[in-house]
Amino acid sequence: MSLVIVSLLMMLCTSAADYKGQMIVGEGKYRMDEVRVSLSSEGTLTLYDVKFSRFMPLRVDVVIPDVRLTSASAGVELGGDGMIPTVNGKPHPSRIATQMKGLATKQTLRFNVLFGGKHLSFSGKAL
Repeated sequence: MSLVIVSLLMMLCTSAADYKGQMIVGEGKYRMDEVRVSLSSEGTLTLYDVKFSRFMPLRVDVVIPDVRLTSASAGVELGGDGMIPTVNGKPHPSRIATQMKGLATKQTLRFNVLFGGKHLSFSGKAL
């Protein structure tokens, strides 16, 4: 078990923790390009300077804590359910993150999650 944890941490530490790519909210209803996302070895996923609709007046930083990281042959699998995000440091239980699935490698990060019941996907490349 400790070998798995050590290899997982080594993989994240040696790979890029910051990615830039495209975020899609809803079933293609809103798209943002050049979104920066970071993933820490502790399982904290941060989306920087994002909006969730074209009508949203401000951009925010969103932190999704407690993402489950599991070592896999292809990289690190992301998962989780019931994660309460913070927006600009304040918890938002109404936007609970559920059904997260994804994969992080040294070169790419991809994930899908229900964010407050709305589908959100991200696909990006390491910086």
